[in-house]
Amino acid sequence: MLQSVLGCDSVLNLDLNILNSTDTLITASICAGESFEIANNFYTQTGNYMVTTLGVNGCDSNIAINLKVNDLPVIDSLVIVDESCQGVNDGQVSIFINSAALPLTYLWENQVNSNVINNLSPGSYSLVIVDSNSCAITENVEILPGSIISVDLGADTLVDYGTTITLNALVTGSLPENIVWQPANDLSCSDCLSPLVYVEGERDFIIEVSDINGCVSTDMISVLVNERESFCLFPTAFSPNMDGKNDFFRTISYGVLEIQVSIYNRWGELVYSEDSNTRMQGWDGNYKGNKAPIGVYTYKARVTYVSNDNEILKGSFTLFR
Repeated sequence: MLQSVLGCDSVLNLDLNILNSTDTLITASICAGESFEIANNFYTQTGNYMVTTLGVNGCDSNIAINLKVNDLPVIDSLVIVDESCQGVNDGQVSIFINSAALPLTYLWENQVNSNVINNLSPGSYSLVIVDSNSCAITENVEILPGSIISVDLGADTLVDYGTTITLNALVTGSLPENIVWQPANDLSCSDCLSPLVYVEGERDFIIEVSDINGCVSTDMISVLVNERESFCLFPTAFSPNMDGKNDFFRTISYGVLEIQVSIYNRWGELVYSEDSNTRMQGWDGNYKGNKAPIGVYTYKARVTYVSNDNEILKGSFTLFR
């Protein structure tokens, strides 16, 4: 009973409803480096936590949190194989992980799902590794360009038959470890960059060079022969006095494949003969170990040209001293 403002009795009826507080259990997991947030509270370590907040009815709300923090995958081994030779695109990346919740998913930029990726060109690549707890790490790798080696023999060359030339190979990039010429049997060296070759006809020469990584480069050069008419000329005189001028009786020729020469004195005696390829070596003016006398001598020669044509040449010349 309550007394009213006028002093009279007043009856007040109260309907009281008692509400219970709420209790909630949350089991959660996060990845290392993340945080779990509830009611403006942040948790980063494994453990059991209790949070009391104001519920919708104004009563306490008790929240129990069972939080587990999962470890991130740990890369045990990362093997990067750079491109071996420029343009080959044979780079490789291998990643091995033991400390992780299996199975793992490997998300490469090119959509490949594997811990080993092959046939990579030079450049940067990004990989996302996700374990069974949905914890992820990102790894960036770079494939470096391979070595390069290049060889150049220059332009094709035009030369006279019977001349000796040098084949010059210019190598750029890495140093050559191996040098191979084809064909090699007519070259002064088969494993050098500048061999000599005696030109007896048109030929193609190929060089192959390789470096320490096995990178290879090749080039070819064609040696062409001037299309001149073959000839063989004998002098009309010579002076074998060893002064460095006209000391040998020999021919001036072009396109000669083989020559057979016989020289006779005025009495018809054979004083010199020669059978040689391409070029006559020449008579030095001696006969039987002595100097042949001054006078007129005759010669007879059979010449075979590169065209396989044959010619018989006869004539005379004078020996001076």
